[in-house]
Amino acid sequence: MIMTVAAEIINLQLNFTMNQSPSSPIIRKLMLSLARVYSSLGQHDIALANCNKAIELEPSAKNYIYRVWFSKESSELALDDFNKAIELEPAAKNYIYRANFYDWNGKSELALADYNKAIEVEPSVESYTYRSRFYKEHGKYEFALADLNKVIEIEPTAKSYLNRSDFYKDVQKNNELALADLNKVIEIEPSADSYINVLVV
Repeated sequence: MIMTVAAEIINLQLNFTMNQSPSSPIIRKLMLSLARVYSSLGQHDIALANCNKAIELEPSAKNYIYRVWFSKESSELALDDFNKAIELEPAAKNYIYRANFYDWNGKSELALADYNKAIEVEPSVESYTYRSRFYKEHGKYEFALADLNKVIEIEPTAKSYLNRSDFYKDVQKNNELALADLNKVIEIEPSADSYINVLVV
Protein backbone atom coordinates (compact mmCIF):
# COMPACT_ATOMS: atom_id res chain seq x y z
CA MET A 1 0.00 0.00 0.00
CA ILE A 2 2.73 2.44 0.97
CA MET A 3 4.74 1.75 -2.18
CA THR A 4 1.61 2.14 -4.34
CA VAL A 5 0.98 5.56 -2.81
CA ALA A 6 4.65 6.41 -3.36
CA ALA A 7 4.31 5.53 -7.06
CA GLU A 8 1.24 7.78 -7.37
CA ILE A 9 3.04 10.70 -5.72
CA ILE A 10 6.15 10.32 -7.88
CA ASN A 11 4.01 10.05 -11.01
CA LEU A 12 2.24 13.29 -10.13
CA GLN A 13 5.55 15.03 -9.52
CA LEU A 14 6.98 13.62 -12.75
CA ASN A 15 4.03 14.80 -14.85
CA PHE A 16 4.16 18.24 -13.27
CA THR A 17 7.91 18.58 -13.86
CA MET A 18 7.65 17.39 -17.48
CA ASN A 19 4.95 19.99 -18.16
CA GLN A 20 6.75 22.84 -16.41
CA SER A 21 10.36 22.04 -17.31
CA PRO A 22 10.72 19.28 -19.92
CA SER A 23 14.54 19.44 -19.88
CA SER A 24 14.94 19.31 -16.11
CA PRO A 25 17.54 16.75 -14.87
CA ILE A 26 15.09 15.93 -12.10
CA ILE A 27 12.97 14.02 -14.63
CA ARG A 28 15.61 11.29 -14.95
CA LYS A 29 15.85 10.95 -11.17
CA LEU A 30 12.08 10.72 -10.85
CA MET A 31 11.96 8.01 -13.50
CA LEU A 32 14.57 6.00 -11.63
CA SER A 33 12.67 6.53 -8.40
CA LEU A 34 9.57 5.17 -10.12
CA ALA A 35 11.56 2.23 -11.43
CA ARG A 36 12.72 1.44 -7.90
CA VAL A 37 9.16 1.60 -6.53
CA TYR A 38 7.64 -0.52 -9.31
CA SER A 39 10.45 -3.03 -8.95
CA SER A 40 9.65 -3.39 -5.25
CA LEU A 41 6.01 -3.95 -6.23
CA GLY A 42 7.02 -6.71 -8.62
CA GLN A 43 5.95 -4.70 -11.66
CA HIS A 44 9.23 -5.14 -13.50
CA ASP A 45 7.91 -4.29 -16.97
CA ILE A 46 6.93 -0.81 -15.77
CA ALA A 47 10.24 -0.50 -13.94
CA LEU A 48 12.07 -1.41 -17.16
CA ALA A 49 10.09 1.16 -19.15
CA ASN A 50 11.11 3.91 -16.73
CA CYS A 51 14.73 2.82 -16.79
CA ASN A 52 14.68 2.89 -20.59
CA LYS A 53 13.35 6.45 -20.54
CA ALA A 54 16.05 7.47 -18.05
CA ILE A 55 18.72 6.02 -20.34
CA GLU A 56 17.26 7.91 -23.31
CA LEU A 57 17.65 11.11 -21.33
CA GLU A 58 21.09 10.25 -20.00
CA PRO A 59 22.88 7.15 -21.35
CA SER A 60 25.31 6.99 -18.44
CA ALA A 61 26.98 4.02 -16.77
CA LYS A 62 24.98 4.41 -13.60
CA ASN A 63 21.68 4.37 -15.49
CA TYR A 64 22.61 1.08 -17.17
CA ILE A 65 23.47 -0.34 -13.76
CA TYR A 66 20.15 0.89 -12.36
CA ARG A 67 18.35 -0.88 -15.20
CA VAL A 68 19.91 -4.17 -14.14
CA TRP A 69 18.93 -3.62 -10.51
CA PHE A 70 15.38 -2.38 -10.97
CA SER A 71 14.05 -4.22 -14.02
CA LYS A 72 15.14 -7.80 -13.22
CA GLU A 73 16.44 -8.32 -16.75
CA SER A 74 17.43 -11.69 -18.13
CA SER A 75 21.05 -12.68 -17.55
CA GLU A 76 21.93 -11.94 -21.17
CA LEU A 77 20.44 -8.44 -21.11
CA ALA A 78 21.92 -7.74 -17.70
CA LEU A 79 25.38 -8.65 -18.96
CA ASP A 80 24.89 -6.34 -21.94
CA ASP A 81 24.12 -3.50 -19.54
CA PHE A 82 27.14 -4.25 -17.33
CA ASN A 83 29.32 -4.27 -20.44
CA LYS A 84 27.84 -0.96 -21.59
CA ALA A 85 28.42 0.58 -18.16
CA ILE A 86 32.09 -0.45 -18.27
CA GLU A 87 32.42 0.85 -21.81
CA LEU A 88 31.09 4.25 -20.72
CA GLU A 89 32.90 4.32 -17.38
CA PRO A 90 35.67 1.73 -16.82
CA ALA A 91 35.72 2.38 -13.08
CA ALA A 92 36.54 -0.20 -10.41
CA LYS A 93 32.98 -0.23 -9.07
CA ASN A 94 31.58 -1.23 -12.47
CA TYR A 95 34.06 -4.09 -12.80
CA ILE A 96 33.01 -5.19 -9.30
CA TYR A 97 29.33 -5.12 -10.30
CA ARG A 98 30.04 -7.33 -13.29
CA ALA A 99 32.31 -9.60 -11.23
CA ASN A 100 29.50 -10.12 -8.73
CA PHE A 101 27.15 -10.92 -11.59
CA TYR A 102 29.56 -13.48 -13.03
CA ASP A 103 30.07 -15.07 -9.62
CA TRP A 104 26.31 -15.32 -8.97
CA ASN A 105 25.98 -17.08 -12.31
CA GLY A 106 28.72 -19.61 -11.65
CA LYS A 107 31.35 -18.01 -13.89
CA SER A 108 34.12 -17.80 -11.29
CA GLU A 109 37.02 -17.36 -13.72
CA LEU A 110 35.39 -14.36 -15.36
CA ALA A 111 34.46 -13.01 -11.92
CA LEU A 112 38.05 -13.22 -10.69
CA ALA A 113 39.30 -11.53 -13.85
CA ASP A 114 36.98 -8.59 -13.17
CA TYR A 115 37.93 -8.39 -9.48
CA ASN A 116 41.58 -8.31 -10.59
CA LYS A 117 40.75 -5.58 -13.11
CA ALA A 118 39.00 -3.54 -10.41
CA ILE A 119 42.16 -3.68 -8.31
CA GLU A 120 44.25 -2.73 -11.32
CA VAL A 121 42.02 0.29 -11.98
CA GLU A 122 41.68 1.29 -8.33
CA PRO A 123 43.62 -0.65 -5.65
CA SER A 124 41.19 0.43 -2.96
CA VAL A 125 39.77 -1.09 0.22
CA GLU A 126 36.54 -1.89 -1.62
CA SER A 127 38.30 -3.68 -4.47
CA TYR A 128 40.45 -5.83 -2.20
CA THR A 129 37.52 -6.55 0.13
CA TYR A 130 35.36 -7.89 -2.67
CA ARG A 131 38.15 -10.08 -4.00
CA SER A 132 38.87 -11.35 -0.48
CA ARG A 133 35.22 -12.37 -0.12
CA PHE A 134 35.37 -14.12 -3.47
CA TYR A 135 38.48 -16.05 -2.47
CA LYS A 136 36.93 -16.99 0.88
CA GLU A 137 33.70 -18.23 -0.72
CA HIS A 138 35.71 -20.35 -3.15
CA GLY A 139 37.94 -21.86 -0.47
CA LYS A 140 41.10 -19.98 -1.45
CA TYR A 141 41.80 -18.91 2.10
CA GLU A 142 45.47 -18.00 1.69
CA PHE A 143 44.59 -15.49 -1.02
CA ALA A 144 41.61 -14.20 0.98
CA LEU A 145 43.85 -13.50 3.96
CA ALA A 146 46.42 -11.79 1.75
CA ASP A 147 43.74 -9.38 0.53
CA LEU A 148 42.55 -8.72 4.10
CA ASN A 149 46.14 -7.88 5.00
CA LYS A 150 46.27 -5.51 2.04
CA VAL A 151 43.08 -3.81 3.23
CA ILE A 152 44.69 -3.16 6.61
CA GLU A 153 47.81 -1.85 4.89
CA ILE A 154 45.71 0.63 2.92
CA GLU A 155 43.29 1.56 5.68
CA PRO A 156 44.15 0.31 9.20
CA THR A 157 40.73 1.00 10.67
CA ALA A 158 38.81 -0.83 13.37
CA LYS A 159 36.55 -2.33 10.69
CA SER A 160 39.52 -3.68 8.75
CA TYR A 161 40.97 -5.39 11.81
CA LEU A 162 37.55 -6.70 12.79
CA ASN A 163 37.08 -8.32 9.37
CA ARG A 164 40.44 -10.05 9.65
CA SER A 165 39.65 -11.09 13.21
CA ASP A 166 36.46 -12.75 11.98
CA PHE A 167 38.50 -14.56 9.34
CA TYR A 168 41.00 -15.82 11.91
CA LYS A 169 38.19 -16.98 14.18
CA ASP A 170 35.74 -18.47 11.68
CA VAL A 171 38.05 -19.82 8.98
CA GLN A 172 41.38 -20.54 10.62
CA LYS A 173 39.94 -21.28 14.07
CA ASN A 174 42.83 -19.29 15.50
CA ASN A 175 41.49 -17.47 18.56
CA GLU A 176 44.91 -16.10 19.46
CA LEU A 177 45.26 -14.15 16.23
CA ALA A 178 41.57 -13.21 16.33
CA LEU A 179 42.01 -11.79 19.83
CA ALA A 180 45.13 -9.86 18.80
CA ASP A 181 43.15 -8.14 16.05
CA LEU A 182 40.25 -7.43 18.40
CA ASN A 183 42.63 -5.80 20.83
CA LYS A 184 43.75 -3.63 17.92
CA VAL A 185 40.09 -2.81 17.26
CA ILE A 186 39.71 -1.64 20.87
CA GLU A 187 42.90 0.39 20.61
CA ILE A 188 41.56 2.22 17.54
CA GLU A 189 37.93 2.44 18.62
CA PRO A 190 37.41 1.82 22.38
CA SER A 191 33.63 1.40 22.21
CA ALA A 192 31.35 -0.98 24.05
CA ASP A 193 30.77 -2.99 20.88
CA SER A 194 34.50 -3.62 20.55
CA TYR A 195 34.68 -5.09 24.05
CA ILE A 196 31.66 -7.27 23.36
CA ASN A 197 33.43 -8.71 20.32
CA VAL A 198 36.40 -9.63 22.49
CA LEU A 199 34.17 -11.44 24.97
CA VAL A 200 32.69 -13.71 22.30
CA VAL A 201 36.01 -14.95 20.90
